[in-house]
This record gives sequence, structure tokens and C-alpha cells, in this order.
Amino acid sequence: MIPKLDRRMILMINIALALIGVVLDAVSFNMIGETFGKFFMESVGVGLIATGFVNFFDKLLVEEVKDVEIEIVAMERARTNQTIHRLKYQHEKVDILGVSIAAVLREISDDPQNEMVDRILRHSTRLRLICVHPESPFLVQRAREDHVSWDDLHNRQIQSVENIVRFFKRMQSAYQRETEAGTLRNSNVGSVEVRLINDCPYLSIYRVDDTIYWGLYTTSKSGHESPQFMSRKLDKDGMFELLKDHIYALLSNENGNNFTLIKMAMKDQPPTLNRALAEQILGADRVREILD
Repeated sequence: MIPKLDRRMILMINIALALIGVVLDAVSFNMIGETFGKFFMESVGVGLIATGFVNFFDKLLVEEVKDVEIEIVAMERARTNQTIHRLKYQHEKVDILGVSIAAVLREISDDPQNEMVDRILRHSTRLRLICVHPESPFLVQRAREDHVSWDDLHNRQIQSVENIVRFFKRMQSAYQRETEAGTLRNSNVGSVEVRLINDCPYLSIYRVDDTIYWGLYTTSKSGHESPQFMSRKLDKDGMFELLKDHIYALLSNENGNNFTLIKMAMKDQPPTLNRALAEQILGADRVREILD
């Protein structure tokens, strides 16, 4: 079976053909007399040079690189390059969906630099976070698939909610400071929305503007052990649009299975916390302890 050659391999093959042609012409140039061998080597050499360079430049300059719907970024999400994790601080549209999104919530709620808060208040970042409610019946299934106990996964979800409340406190404090100092510019303020869902999220999604990094939740491996894929926005409808619509559907479907915990949608209004929901999950004393 003939292996399928990608664009890079074809370019290299054509360079090799041209170089072989140069070598043949160099050898024939040093041959004495007008022999058939010299004529043959010159002809083959010139042909290889012409073929190699013409095909090389045709492939390089004329043929377009085909749009790729899905690329594999890492065979395990836990090994994704840290540069990708930092992208949320460099783009305006940031959506993160997952079962726990524990790592990112811990990061933005404990960050002494308040980097995400600064991005939202000064750089128009629109941040939308979606994770699973700690009391969701789906967690029973996911705990089994992640090879952890329900208690461990439930505690992880509780930690995520606590970190959401901590992040709200940071947002609220920063908003008040900027407002009182007169340094808040409404034109630079972005938005925040944090949702809890009861249903299976099906995918982990990390969107930064026109690129989405995503992964599947499978029954055979935990999320961190599963591959990380990437899909970019194309001129046509494709995987990017499908994933984006999945996020929009979850955000637009606020009902008994979908709860808003934090929201800041208006540029001239401070962030709000659904305190009743937070207290229902964490208890009033714990919420008060975090916010005080």
C-alpha cells in the first residue's frame, strides 16, 4: 500500500529530485568527450531539476493548504502545552466548559495578580464558564468513568463552586475599587457568566476567539487521559460552529437543569452572585465565610 504523502513530504521530495539533477549535471560536466552517457546524464539531470523546482514552487506558492476541521493537539489533555492554557489571558472571547473545570477556577480565584479580573475590567474580555452542579445525577456515571469515588468527584465540584464564589469576591472588590477611583472605563469592560448544569456536558471545550480546544468524555478513560483536539473557525460551517453552538445552547437554556451562579452582562453594572444558589450548595455559613 502506497503511503499518503502530506504537503511537507511532497516539498521535500521535490527538493531531493532537484538536488539529484544538479549532481547528475555536475558529474556529466566533468566527463570527457561527447558520449551517450554524458548526454544521458545531462538530459536526466536537467529534467529532474526542472521537475523538482517546478513542482516545489507549484506546491509552495500555488496550491492552497486545505482547511483541517480537527487537529490533535495532545494525546492526553493533561500534557497540553502550557502556552495553550495562557491563551485565555490574550483573547477577548473565552468560553470554558467541563465537568469540574477545577484547575482554571482554582487559578483565577487564587491569582495574586488578578490577571483574569484585569482582562475583564480593562480589556473587554467576555468570560463564560460552565461546569456540572455538585448534586447532578450525572456525577454518578462520571465518577465511575473517571475511576474515582462519587465522594471524591462531589468534593471536587464543591471546591469548584467555592472557587467560583471566591472569583466573584475578587471581581466585586476590583469593580468597586475601580469605580470609587474613577478609573473604570465602561468601554473597556467585558462580561462574565458562570453556569452550573445538571446534565452531561458531553465535551470539554476551551474556546479562545476563533479557536476551540476540545476533548471527549469517554467511558474508558478519565478526561485528563483523553486526547485534546483543536478546531478553528473556517469560512464554511464545520466543527468549530458545532462546538460553539453547543455552548450557546447550554447558555440559552436556563431552566431546572441550568443555573446562573455569576453574571455581569452590562458594562455599567457590577457583577452579581446568585447567593441563594451558592448557599443551597455550600451552606450559608460557608458562603459568608468566603465573602467576608
